[in-house]
Amino acid sequence: MRWMRGSNEIEIQHKHDYIAEREDRWRMAEKGEEPAIKELARRLSNILQIDEECIKYYRFDEKWFEQYPPDENNWVRGCPDYSLEINLGNNRYSYVEIKLKAVEFKKTVKGGTTKNGSIVPKYGCTSYYLDVEPVYQNIQHFAERTKIDKVSIWLAFVRNDLSEFRLISLACIQELIKDGWNGIALCRFGEGYGQETYLIPKDATTDISELTREMVISATMETLVLPQSLP
Repeated sequence: MRWMRGSNEIEIQHKHDYIAEREDRWRMAEKGEEPAIKELARRLSNILQIDEECIKYYRFDEKWFEQYPPDENNWVRGCPDYSLEINLGNNRYSYVEIKLKAVEFKKTVKGGTTKNGSIVPKYGCTSYYLDVEPVYQNIQHFAERTKIDKVSIWLAFVRNDLSEFRLISLACIQELIKDGWNGIALCRFGEGYGQETYLIPKDATTDISELTREMVISATMETLVLPQSLP
């Protein structure tokens, strides 16, 4: 009888788990991204006190992938899913990466040590997974290449039944990585399916119901950055 698995066997299992997890997320995204951005736009129109027709959403990544094939341009893989065009008399723009979530990571509520020996900090709240690579690093590379204001790139953590929307800007995530949260260093976690991920505190994000008109406007840009605008 084998009481312990070898490291190679564990690594293979992690790879299988990662592939299965990634396929599940892709299926969820394929079905849920458009309903999510549509509902996000509707809720933002209520906050901004404008007609729903005054906020339009477009597939942003497809425009970039046509001009810069991802297989040949790694940096373009971090392009946000959607752009939002907000008509407030003049158009303003933001860029949204939809992250549909069926579950939240609960170990960060109290912190402690996992059964595999990983130390998890006590955030006092649940947290969201954000893969270090490729997700976070790719979005960073895209923002730096295109000069898009990182305040205007939003990550929307959305419950898969669309009952909850939590937003955080790329700029805020960058600050969390640099400075930590409430005196606690942001955790890089490698268990589960074996992909290293940041644990983003839920309380570091903002529920869409807490946003004000001024907060939304301040997180937008006056120009839409398109592939043709790159030198």
